Amino acid sequence: MSDESTMYTAEEALLSKLSAIDRGYVTDNYSHYLTSSQKRIRKPPIINRGYYTRVECVRQLVNSFIDKTNVDTARQVVVVGSGYDTTSFQLLLSQHVPNLILIEVDFDETIRKKLMLVLNNKQLMSEILKYEANSDMPPPPPPPSSSSSSSDSDSVSLTAQQKKQKMMDKHKIDIPGNPNPSKCSCYRVINQPSCNSALYYVSADLRDVTGGGTGGEAGGDDVSSSSSSFMTTLRYIANIHE
Repeated sequence: MSDESTMYTAEEALLSKLSAIDRGYVTDNYSHYLTSSQKRIRKPPIINRGYYTRVECVRQLVNSFIDKTNVDTARQVVVVGSGYDTTSFQLLLSQHVPNLILIEVDFDETIRKKLMLVLNNKQLMSEILKYEANSDMPPPPPPPSSSSSSSDSDSVSLTAQQKKQKMMDKHKIDIPGNPNPSKCSCYRVINQPSCNSALYYVSADLRDVTGGGTGGEAGGDDVSSSSSSFMTTLRYIANIHE
């Protein structure tokens, strides 16, 4: 399966999950924040039941891990191929689990899309800011409307792209000792120091992360450095929250 096909499954999975939510199979207060489309597709019952089973199994597994680990020690959960999953928001924003470090890993395009959907949603960002401040805060002000009268569409597009990049750079973390920064980027989405909990988005080639890369003579060194970048990132995050 190509990278494009794999990334498409993330969006298809979100639509299927939204169908299960709409029909009452699944309770999730955050998935609707991660879709830029108002279109909802009603899936057949077998799909809704399948997503209920998947969501419930993952929730039980993660909650069991949290219950059985020391609440006074930082716990780390790494979600490989996270797509548009919202378990992290449920655990931090709703359950307020302390000493929990969540790391979501996916292809760069998927991570960037998800991060922008989060940053551009006023309601979700308001919840994140309240959680980080541990106090009631007003929602962030809406972004200023463009007043440019220029008819140069390339200039307008570039300005929008610059704003997008600036928003992302604000959350980006430079990893010391990263052997291949272009292959692995890290963004801190949520940080609550008082209870030592945080959410990170990490972009990486999933084939390298899972050992499915095809190194060979042509790309062996590149795959090796990419995998090393990923492990360096995980160790750095773990050290921050020791």
